Amino acid sequence: MMSERGAAFAAVMLAMSAVLAALVGGGVLTQLRFDVHIPSDSPGSTVSLAGAVAVCSLLIVLGTGILIFRHPTRRPIWIASALLVALGVSTLISELFLRSRMAAWPARALHGVPPVQWAAAVLPGRARTLDRMAINSWGQRDRERTLAPPAGTQRIAFIGDSFLEEGADLPISLAMERKLATNQFEVLNLGVSATGPDEYFERLRAVATPLQITHCYLFLFAGNDFVSPARTLPSYWGIASVEPRPALLTNLGLAGWNNVLTNHSRPVIQAWLQGASLAQEEAARAQILAQASDDEMRSMLLSASGLQAEARERFAQILRQERTAEFFQMLRQPDAGKFRSYYLTSAIRAAADEDWTWEQNSEIFAWEWTEQAVRYCQTRKIGLTIVVIPEAFQVDDRMRDQWLPLADLRKCTAPCRDAATRFVQRASAAELDVIDLQTTLQGQRGTYLNLDGHWSRLGVENVSTLLAKHWRERHSTSNAKVPK
Repeated sequence: MMSERGAAFAAVMLAMSAVLAALVGGGVLTQLRFDVHIPSDSPGSTVSLAGAVAVCSLLIVLGTGILIFRHPTRRPIWIASALLVALGVSTLISELFLRSRMAAWPARALHGVPPVQWAAAVLPGRARTLDRMAINSWGQRDRERTLAPPAGTQRIAFIGDSFLEEGADLPISLAMERKLATNQFEVLNLGVSATGPDEYFERLRAVATPLQITHCYLFLFAGNDFVSPARTLPSYWGIASVEPRPALLTNLGLAGWNNVLTNHSRPVIQAWLQGASLAQEEAARAQILAQASDDEMRSMLLSASGLQAEARERFAQILRQERTAEFFQMLRQPDAGKFRSYYLTSAIRAAADEDWTWEQNSEIFAWEWTEQAVRYCQTRKIGLTIVVIPEAFQVDDRMRDQWLPLADLRKCTAPCRDAATRFVQRASAAELDVIDLQTTLQGQRGTYLNLDGHWSRLGVENVSTLLAKHWRERHSTSNAKVPK
């Protein structure tokens, strides 16, 4: 027969194991029931591990339960009950506290932080006004919106990455809404930088749908959406997940706990908010280059290249050529004052190795998430249009010419176009509503910002004109099908 102390210890083990079993078991059920796993994601190992933990926990529960109920007194039962009640009360109190500190929905499901914090990170020193990259109370580059659409208004959602959030002063969503010139339609900007196809799907499911959209334009960028991994939003056995991915804690009303446990793993936060702000780092680089002479520019680029021996000498020879003077001037005065270093990094590598290109892209993951979005929209009678954005150097001859003193970045970024072509062919074969912007933007000089890589005002104008025309034609066709 157990001692009183042993029975009390067993009671504590019983309570904690029961909680663990419930969490892990509930997390597995959440993944299996609510979470979407594409074939390439191979979720079996995660579910198996979680299942093993749940089974072990259940065995502990059964073992300690048998020991306790064999004890002649009821004191261990009261100990376990008191522990569970205390755990529940403390969880609820802490949940209320955590909710008071986190961003309101839908901001927490988009950028994960309050809009003021997001604006401070990405718009240092800039006014938050409508004509200067406005950020609304959802943290989006958009005008203020209500959670429910105004009476008699249809909502269209634009979902994608930085092409909806950065670039020209007027985002593509507002440009299209203004071209429609009617209160009958709202175009919501649900674009978030540093996100991928899996996040687009989750945003469609858990943000756009509750906002009562009737149509979604899903933007896929050939430059990075065809190289993203199967999953970018982490999930921990389904117990907690980066919102808006499904999680047991969120389903139980513990969104505060889920947020504090997972929000640090959000890709956009890791890119922009952890450590020094990316925007501030890029601004510092731009300031240094703006004040540098040609010789100082050559020295800085050569030192920063990290190249060795023969590759370094090849790059040095290119930098000494007279034609690089115009390239240096572009670095000093980038379009719209927007400086980004990612193209410069690629150009340096390509200058040192003329055969170097971006990695061979695959459209597989983007296609699988697109299929998930198609099925989801079909079951909920939501219209879906896929918009494929070409990589800048593949269409903007001006950008290519300005970077040629260092390297031919059209050749370097050719894998982006190859993947986009394969994707569009798949979408067309599946009879999806797909718009390939390659045709619209091909040969249009100045449609992209030369160092930023996003659309310029001209690019936004051209694309919004096309999308507005597409919507009018689609809407008029849909109305024509309705019997009078």
